[in-house]
Amino acid sequence: MSSAVSLGDQIRSLRESAGLQAAQLAASLGVDPSAVSNIEHGKRSVKASELAVIAEFLGVSQLAILEPDSLLARLPVAARADGASVEGSVMARLTAMAELHHVLADGGHPSRRIGPVPANGNPEGWLDRANTLARWASVRFRAAKGTDDPFTSLVEAIERELGIDVLVDSFGDASLAGASITDPEFSLIAVSSDQPRPRALFTLAHELGHVLNADGATLNIDSDLRASTDRERLANAFAAALLMPEEDLREAVASNGLDPDSLARILVEFGVSYESLVYRLHNLQCVNAAGRDRLRSVGWTGLLARVEDEDLRRALLAARGSRPERRPPLLLASRCLRGLLDGIVGAAPLAGLLDVPRDDLISAISTYERSDAFELDRTPSEQDAPEEVLLSFDASPV
Repeated sequence: MSSAVSLGDQIRSLRESAGLQAAQLAASLGVDPSAVSNIEHGKRSVKASELAVIAEFLGVSQLAILEPDSLLARLPVAARADGASVEGSVMARLTAMAELHHVLADGGHPSRRIGPVPANGNPEGWLDRANTLARWASVRFRAAKGTDDPFTSLVEAIERELGIDVLVDSFGDASLAGASITDPEFSLIAVSSDQPRPRALFTLAHELGHVLNADGATLNIDSDLRASTDRERLANAFAAALLMPEEDLREAVASNGLDPDSLARILVEFGVSYESLVYRLHNLQCVNAAGRDRLRSVGWTGLLARVEDEDLRRALLAARGSRPERRPPLLLASRCLRGLLDGIVGAAPLAGLLDVPRDDLISAISTYERSDAFELDRTPSEQDAPEEVLLSFDASPV
């Protein structure tokens, strides 16, 4: 544990960053305000029971108080700095996963590093940066292209090639599209399963852009994905370039044109939303501004009404009506299983990650052979960063 002085400093820092008063903390602890002042100035020690109350009051992990330089200490500050309005349960889940990572890493099971990402040679050129990262990621994800399920394929490629955990679940907040922890110590992407599959795919790529850009934000919480900052514009531009590569999209347009059936085929092939496709076509100058606005005025419903191929119609309806399957963070779960077998953690954290009864998990593990495990923990292949390509991007992608 940190010294009394540093512990008090950290409590005060977290309290002030949350906009809370010392008197409120005193009331939560059931002590006189002078006691809180003494704690924060290192004149009074903190009992273990009091530490738990303080952490709950501040909305942080106890480890965030005990270890001021840790990821757990950076997360709540980043959330408040981001100004995101999100249910506490979402932040609690992200914090719980970061806390589990912390315990596992301390026990000898760290997360796998992403590896060398292209350096940012031009900090102010977010367009260049977005497309450089998209080209680099496309090389790493070559095997994931051309599949019938772009969303699941991209999730698996992110885990396999980059070692980034992906959580897909319902968060009980209709406004939440996705979130990401971008810290190189532990990177995680969360995508809401309560959104259409094409939108979820763009959200997944958007959050990946945040992680790869490593802009020091630590935490991103996104709702409508509209770009109000260069950081968000970069993430949107990255997602568009990754999901709709220029060469592939131009080839599709050159081969089939831009009639309703052709647009429908592109939507089905790339797995993207109608709105994101329209903006990408405009950004690549496949349509001018008037054409973009005309396509937007037609909308997805208008396009569906104009599609003559019945199979295409059914495919469009299926994509629009489907939602991504819930999925636990498998890399973290794999580490947690190792930690459980090594006695570092109990069965409850792993059962929670996998959403299975604890007793059923214990029963399954009792017959588990260690030598058969952890296929996901292989070392990713190394690829050289591709050449930089300059494209453009506009906002409102989905």
